[in-house]
Amino acid sequence: MTAKLIRNAYEAALTMTAVLLSWGAALWLEGTAGLHTDVLVLAVALTLTLSSSQRTADTRRRLTALALLPATAGASIFVGRLIGSHYALGATVYTAGMALAIWIRRYGPAATKAGTLIALPLVTLLVVPGPALPAKAQSGLVTWAWAALIGALACAVVWLVQGLGDRFGPQDWRTQAALEQPRRRSRLHPRPSTRMALQMAAGIAAAFVLGNLLFDDHWPWVVLTAYVAASGNRGRTDVLRKGLERLAGATVGTLLAAGVAAAGVTGTPPWRSCSPS
Repeated sequence: MTAKLIRNAYEAALTMTAVLLSWGAALWLEGTAGLHTDVLVLAVALTLTLSSSQRTADTRRRLTALALLPATAGASIFVGRLIGSHYALGATVYTAGMALAIWIRRYGPAATKAGTLIALPLVTLLVVPGPALPAKAQSGLVTWAWAALIGALACAVVWLVQGLGDRFGPQDWRTQAALEQPRRRSRLHPRPSTRMALQMAAGIAAAFVLGNLLFDDHWPWVVLTAYVAASGNRGRTDVLRKGLERLAGATVGTLLAAGVAAAGVTGTPPWRSCSPS
């Protein structure tokens, strides 16, 4: 148990090192290029999630991530802008993208990993629903390029930190790739991936409708909750449990945020609050 805890702490340290490096690089880009601070959230969210999915990846999977993640990160910006200007159409495109990321699992482990990379920027979009650039820089190619750069940055930082950790870290703490067991072809009709894709599409579509009707600009939290509750569930009881956990987490997080705001703590760095002399 002690060895497992130490190993988990080691893996968490690698992840947080990658997150901090990615945040620092994104912060430098934000200040140098005059980007919106949402690029920081995008960089942190991509790096944090990518750290777990790429931990045991081979060279082929890493190159696949490098090709897919920047492209889908850029595409997610367009989807976000589409939702902002044409909510129904944007919601339809978003729902179809999330369903596609699950449906392609039927084609094997490689397609499953690709689906995860496709879904990752779309999930991040729910955390960063607004454009990641100031209005004057929001031309199509410029927007895609910056978002794609953040995706490539996340890949590079994760690989660098994990590579150095495996090279210089203790041998016993290196994460070994899990042996993938051959999957038996399901006799269910439709296939599990198809059923899961349809369930996810139905849940996200309903969340878009109810979120817009009941919560106005806070619709992303409804859609995110639907995704968290529906992804990887083991049945109705598991969905209910995840929903309750999500409710409890949101409640505690809201109370903590309200307490921080009441204490007068802001996210503005002190060097930015000072006016130039």
